[in-house]
Amino acid sequence: MSAESTPKILTRLPWLDELVNYLKTHEDDLWSWFSTETDREKQAEAVRLDLLRTTYRIDRESQKQLYEMAEAVAGTLGIDAPLTIYQAQQSPVLNATLKFVPSEIHIVLHGLLLETLDNGELKALLGHELSHYLLWTEWGSEILIAHEILLGMLNDPRGDEVHLETYRRLQLFTEVFCDRGGLLACGDLATAVQVEVKMQTGLKEVDAESYLHQAEEAASKNDDGTLDTIITEGFSHPEALLRVRAIQLWNSTTLPENSENASTVEQTIRRMIEGPLSLEQIDLPGQRYLTEVTRQLISEILEPAWMKSSELAMSHARLFFADINCASATSPAEDAASPFNIATIIANGDETLPRYFSSILLDFVTADRDIQKSALAWATQKADAWDIAECFAEFATKELKLRKKQFRQIRTDAESLIKNAETSRSAT
Repeated sequence: MSAESTPKILTRLPWLDELVNYLKTHEDDLWSWFSTETDREKQAEAVRLDLLRTTYRIDRESQKQLYEMAEAVAGTLGIDAPLTIYQAQQSPVLNATLKFVPSEIHIVLHGLLLETLDNGELKALLGHELSHYLLWTEWGSEILIAHEILLGMLNDPRGDEVHLETYRRLQLFTEVFCDRGGLLACGDLATAVQVEVKMQTGLKEVDAESYLHQAEEAASKNDDGTLDTIITEGFSHPEALLRVRAIQLWNSTTLPENSENASTVEQTIRRMIEGPLSLEQIDLPGQRYLTEVTRQLISEILEPAWMKSSELAMSHARLFFADINCASATSPAEDAASPFNIATIIANGDETLPRYFSSILLDFVTADRDIQKSALAWATQKADAWDIAECFAEFATKELKLRKKQFRQIRTDAESLIKNAETSRSAT
């Protein structure tokens, strides 16, 4: 990719937008408090003092070319702030970090980076670190505010796994964003790949083309036969293979002939970071999304008039959502492209979703004993439509103490049982 074909502005990743929207909407008091917190100068002084104690400040005159390169990269990314570069003491591992101070750029080099990386690779490295600064200062510093809110949640005794997972994904998506900044800075995919592999391995010579083929090969050998579903296991940084694959995919969308694939690529990269939707590993935006899916699910369960006329069934529904409205229950289900198409959501999730949805189905089967057999017949049809028939059958036979033959008979008689419920309820 040539510098001329490179987009000049980095855009915020969709997941980052969703996180900000979630926090602004559902944690508005926290958002307001952290947005107006003004103790920045005290934090800045602590950072400056730590840098003086733990690093060697590289003199601008002694490394004039390095500073000129860094300032050129900052200009490419649209950043205008005084910049200082440091060398970490007693840190042999190759790394670079941004020490954040508003309106000041402080980059710390670790290990023998200046001896290991060539000029193009240094540009990519500097672009990555400067993108951290960009992300925290652009868009009204919303990502910085989100970062501080999540740290506050983790330090609160009430914090739980969903807050930890959200913070983890914030760090992972941040690295994906900054890798794009590195690519923009050097203007060459091979160079961006080389610096990534060198940083991870310590090698002085890297064949970028070979590693790109390695990443493609790994993506093509998933157990389910699908492409690009490598899932990261990293906490703060995705694995090198995944990062290389992510920038390779994103780079392809900068070409005019592939620009229409940008949305698909973003979804692929998200799956590489998030994995399938799961109750056991979910973040705050995902938790909110699953809440809305659950609302849709219950609306579909209550679609028949005879289900809605059951006060016990409706009372149970209101335990989930006090304001639940079943009037539009069928429209999302009929649209296969809808984000609330239950069958599609289950297909794209892990094994926890069929169990979760089966348990909710069973809740409504048992809510009203007077219509239980008809409700079970209806539930079998919904389970078939959502492609969770086997899981639901296991739940129902066990909890209702039914023999498999009895359950099969109810499935066979489902239409007549549902019709009887319609007739009897309309008669009353």
